[in-house]
Amino acid sequence: MRFNPDYKQGETIQAYRLFVLALAGKAEMGAMNRFKEIEMNYDLTKALAAAAFAQTGKTTIAQNLLPVFEEGKSMSDYYTSFGSRTRDLAFYTYVQMLCDVDAQTVQNNINTVCRMLSTDRWMDTQTTAFSLFVLGKYAEKMNVTKANLSATVKVNGEERTLNANMASAGFGFTPKLGSNTVEIKNNTNQKMIANVFTKTSVAEYDMNESGNFISMTVSYFDKNGNAVNPANLAVGTDLTVQMTVNNPSEYQVTELALSYYLPSGWELVNERVNGEMTGNEGAKHIDLRDDRAYFYFDLMPRSKKTFTLKANATYEGNYMIPAVRCEDMYNNEIFYNIPARGCVVK
Repeated sequence: MRFNPDYKQGETIQAYRLFVLALAGKAEMGAMNRFKEIEMNYDLTKALAAAAFAQTGKTTIAQNLLPVFEEGKSMSDYYTSFGSRTRDLAFYTYVQMLCDVDAQTVQNNINTVCRMLSTDRWMDTQTTAFSLFVLGKYAEKMNVTKANLSATVKVNGEERTLNANMASAGFGFTPKLGSNTVEIKNNTNQKMIANVFTKTSVAEYDMNESGNFISMTVSYFDKNGNAVNPANLAVGTDLTVQMTVNNPSEYQVTELALSYYLPSGWELVNERVNGEMTGNEGAKHIDLRDDRAYFYFDLMPRSKKTFTLKANATYEGNYMIPAVRCEDMYNNEIFYNIPARGCVVK
């Protein structure tokens, strides 16, 4: 795919291509030299270009390309590069190390990345990956090596010993009802960090209908277009599932994913097989599987889109219609949930 310098949203992607090639030892010096002469609109583009030159030993060029980090300023077009400010800071810090920026500046940025990773704040995959990547590179630069780990852990009075020559080790236990006690003794003379992670499963039908920024409705119709109650169906009933997602705001919402899972007693009627699937033209991509369907799309301001599925209530029994969810794949603040509900096929 060729890079068009008149299309600024593509500049970061082109810079990333050149960086990856240089990282792999396949640097395209001609393309890199041409690229550094264009007007770059984003600081992340400049950092990526600088990283490409630094990988080839052109440190002076890299240092000249590396922008000055400005607190509060967007470093890239997040909707095109699917990132975040933390992602950009992590990569920027990596380039600083390549360009031999002073150690204290790098350390300050590393501390910021660590603070973000240690919070409960949601992170997309790119942010998490680049944050861990730069911490690994920093550990290499600082010659951090693995140390033997030895600890005695007592959970509710039951004691066990952890010994490993890795950076981390752990074990699982089932907590008891009421209060639980966890005691940890560090058997080494090195600093150790202890984390307790808990997990549980919550029935989907306990969810409440909720959402933010967008809204959604799900309706069910028979083959004649009449509304039906999916909670009580005769075996063999053909259904049309109609899902409408609405963006009432004045802002465009992009990269939405709508997920619909069928009850185990229903079967999806795949109209693609006979070329009859219509009415879903608003989707950028549709992923149909045996027991579920995914719709991927964008929504313009004050607009809505409707998607349909054909299904058949095939097997008698009591089932659960799983929760229906629409969400922005790169922004966890944009979503809508419709809770699960019971379903009887008889």
